[in-house]
Amino acid sequence: MQVGYFWITLTAMILLYTGIYRVALDLHRRSEEKRRKQATSLAAMAQHTVSHLGTAVIGVTRAAKLDAQLIQQQQQQQQQQLQIQRQQVMKFRERERKKNTWG
Repeated sequence: MQVGYFWITLTAMILLYTGIYRVALDLHRRSEEKRRKQATSLAAMAQHTVSHLGTAVIGVTRAAKLDAQLIQQQQQQQQQQLQIQRQQVMKFRERERKKNTWG
């Protein structure tokens, strides 16, 4: 009878520990699967962000070039306007001199 208590208790403990082991193993597998999904998702987001960042940098570079071209065009237009104004002033002065010399 005393031997039966030993074997019954031992069998119950083995069954309980086997169940605990299976639950722990299942939790570990789920955790690993979740970690892999997160790592994959993070890598995909990083790649997406880097590609958008690269596109943004290219866009900024192009925008900077366009800005520089626009500034250059504006400067050229300003220089042309200044030349026109100088010519008008010179013509006005010339007319004034002619009026003073004739009159």
